[in-house]
Amino acid sequence: MQKLRGVLYEFKNQDDVKHVKNLPRGVQIGVIAQEVDEVLPQIVKTSKDGIKLVDYAALSGFLVQVNKEQQLALTQQKEVNKEQELALTQQKEVNKEQELALTQQKAALTQQKAALAQQESHLDRIADMLHEERNERHYDRIIFACVLLAICLAMWMQKRQIDSLQSSKVCTGSK
Repeated sequence: MQKLRGVLYEFKNQDDVKHVKNLPRGVQIGVIAQEVDEVLPQIVKTSKDGIKLVDYAALSGFLVQVNKEQQLALTQQKEVNKEQELALTQQKEVNKEQELALTQQKAALTQQKAALAQQESHLDRIADMLHEERNERHYDRIIFACVLLAICLAMWMQKRQIDSLQSSKVCTGSK
């Protein structure tokens, strides 16, 4: 069908067709017999005079069949289009669901970040408290050591004083 073309034509009073009887007069609609002969030679007849004529009744049957095939192809294409539209609609729904899920995940992530920041803040406070407590324990140990040292020093001085008294009694008692 792509090789055929519809044309407007008119038979002229030319010497080579004057003897052909019953040629239509005026502008006609049809196809070029030579072009049809290349595609559908079975519907082109050649007259005794060598003029090629198209059997339009046979061409009509061919065109009806071509039209049916094109209609079938068109119907099939419409079905494919419907299926593609349905698939596209379903994909859009899936995309909406995925966008909703993504939005929910973003919200959950934001909440998790906030909770993490809160936990980090809490851990920082605990670390500060532990550091202060460690410093206080260290300070308490130093004080305890100083007190213990003072007690030991006092006891040592007391013992020395006692030893000194005893030694002076021993010295006084021997005289």
